[in-house]
Amino acid sequence: MNLVTVIDQVRTYCPALGGRVSGAADFAAGLESTVNLALPSAFILRLEDAVTDNDQQPGLQQLVTERMGVVVEFDNTTNGDADRRTGFAGTNQTDDMRGALWAALLTWLPPELTGRARQGFSYGGGHLLDFDRARLFWQFEFTLELTLTDADGFPLRGDPLRDAQGTITVAVNAPAVPVITFDVLVPP
Repeated sequence: MNLVTVIDQVRTYCPALGGRVSGAADFAAGLESTVNLALPSAFILRLEDAVTDNDQQPGLQQLVTERMGVVVEFDNTTNGDADRRTGFAGTNQTDDMRGALWAALLTWLPPELTGRARQGFSYGGGHLLDFDRARLFWQFEFTLELTLTDADGFPLRGDPLRDAQGTITVAVNAPAVPVITFDVLVPP
């Protein structure tokens, strides 16, 4: 998936973030991208992919589950004072943000994946990443299932091999290594 497309989608359809959405390679890089933004703000990062075994022989058909995280940085203070309840102020905001992200992403299919996915994003869960007295970081996860087929792989050139015959010949008074020859028969 193209994360720039996802970032644009969240900026446009998640007004709770006020357009304060960026991308990152990991959590530490994301912290740098949101350091001067008003809160709440978010960064989007790619998570692990999961793939099934190829279940079509000959050929290719695999299901790939792509995962991405939307890490939201919340204000963890109450009336400008540090939250002495260790994270309650930020945690209290996660339900509303989850609903806003659902409205922006659930069932949405990035245009570049049309034809490779049967449906758009689904929700994959959420969890606390980190917090201090001023900020709380919560990661919301979304998944997208794609199907890989022969059309996604390297294009084979020429006619496929249809038949092969082989002969192993051991010559008299020859070294111990046999000579192996193959005749390949292909249709005209």
